[in-house]
Amino acid sequence: MKMLSKSAIVLAILAICLPVHGEILIYKKTMKCLMASENDVLWDVDEEKDRGFLVLDVIYDANGAVSEIRDAEQIDFERNGRYKWYWQEEHWFQFAGIELEKSLLWVLMQKYSNEGGAEIFVMTGKAKDTRIGLGKDERREVAKTIKGDILADWVDSEGIVQICTISLRLQTKWTKQANDENEGDQDFEYAINDIVKAYLEKRGYRHLI
Repeated sequence: MKMLSKSAIVLAILAICLPVHGEILIYKKTMKCLMASENDVLWDVDEEKDRGFLVLDVIYDANGAVSEIRDAEQIDFERNGRYKWYWQEEHWFQFAGIELEKSLLWVLMQKYSNEGGAEIFVMTGKAKDTRIGLGKDERREVAKTIKGDILADWVDSEGIVQICTISLRLQTKWTKQANDENEGDQDFEYAINDIVKAYLEKRGYRHLI
């Protein structure tokens, strides 16, 4: 019995030390922004539309509910005539799951600030149990569509105020591929590289430095 107890303790320690695998969710993103730039006394106001993807590395608990969003990266791309480029941006989302009367609401939030200004993300989406490539009987809580707003105030450093609406839609095929143990194996970097190399660069997009 003593040997069994020691073995159980060792296994428990090893389980704690092993790296935690998150599940990968890949969203297609559209974002419309109104940007005001300070120009002497007047302001220049422009509208722009961005397209891209958002990749989330999500940690789930034993019941298939989200415990945290470990990593998040946005990949945007743009084309202007024969010039095509893409750029990447990391995010650090705080997550809250709110139980409504008949559904579950995901809330993703991010606040970033420094001496030059600040920006705030608030996005929401209704979640339900969904297959994401882990097997026929394995489901995870997922919001298939997420929408929200971004407010950025960089007047002090760049003379810019920006208001954006953002819309995300789950890319089911890519998400299942990223979570397939024979392909993506739930690897965040694999998912990022697959979008950049196999999709964007294959179509002639180049990284914007």
